[in-house]
Amino acid sequence: MQRVLEAARAYGLAVQGSPFPPENAAALFASLPPGVDRSAKSVFGVFLDDEMIGCVDVVRGYPSATCSMIGLLLIAEEHQGRGFGSSSLRLLEDIAHGWSCDTLRIGVVASNDTALGFWRAAGFLETGETRPWTEGSVTSEVIMMEKLI
Repeated sequence: MQRVLEAARAYGLAVQGSPFPPENAAALFASLPPGVDRSAKSVFGVFLDDEMIGCVDVVRGYPSATCSMIGLLLIAEEHQGRGFGSSSLRLLEDIAHGWSCDTLRIGVVASNDTALGFWRAAGFLETGETRPWTEGSVTSEVIMMEKLI
């Protein structure tokens, strides 16, 4: 997981102004929204042959029972633009259906233009909700987006 984060340098620069530190993968596994049970969180690896090239972090049933919140869908830069993100999202939609969810939700840091374009192209719509974002040297906002599945 840490190799995937380190292989997504542009993402780190867009959301925090620097590459990810070595402890970031552990923090990803540990992070949960307040009041959410650890059993609701899943982190999936995206593999090409035997190489992990991406990851998907999702919390089932948050913020409502029929919604799942994507914390991160990230593909290593050398593999971006080849359909791995889109196919991972389609698999996640199938998994979420199995959890009886009808909505996927994500917060996208506005300074990450590439991610905003990806989520819009995937059919996610802005909800109108924003939250302030400050991480490292980046001050921006988080744009909440949703997609009915």
